[in-house]
Amino acid sequence: MIDTTIYIDNILKPTIFANQLIEFLFDKNNITIIEITIFQKLKPEDKKALKGIYDNSFINRIISNNYNFTLDLDKYRSIKNRLEKYFKGGWAFTIISGKHQGVFSSNMDICFIDCVDENDKAEKEQFLDSLILSKVINEYEVDENDWIDPYYEK
Repeated sequence: MIDTTIYIDNILKPTIFANQLIEFLFDKNNITIIEITIFQKLKPEDKKALKGIYDNSFINRIISNNYNFTLDLDKYRSIKNRLEKYFKGGWAFTIISGKHQGVFSSNMDICFIDCVDENDKAEKEQFLDSLILSKVINEYEVDENDWIDPYYEK
């Protein structure tokens, strides 16, 4: 297995990027659950409205302000308007049923998405090309590493 990561140079419209990426991941990968982590403090009105939907451990409350949302597509769509304002800062996603993950932070210039195979890489490249055409991102770079995960088969 080749470890492939796509690095995005600059996300010009972070809210549109995040919403389209999450919808793409639900659609193209036949996933049912995605975990979204917001790396910033929620506004009090959002914290109250989203209570019971996010997980914020004791450590996260003391050390950082991470909020983890484990969502299916319908739940995501129902809270999308509350979450999307936080996509301008730092956030991440993990697909529970696979090795898909990504981290995005406009503030720290960290923007990457992992790919699980050649088909996944091709689909993500096609998706990112469409975002370049619509001026949501400016460019991306594919990094392939031939490191083999010894636990991948197990």
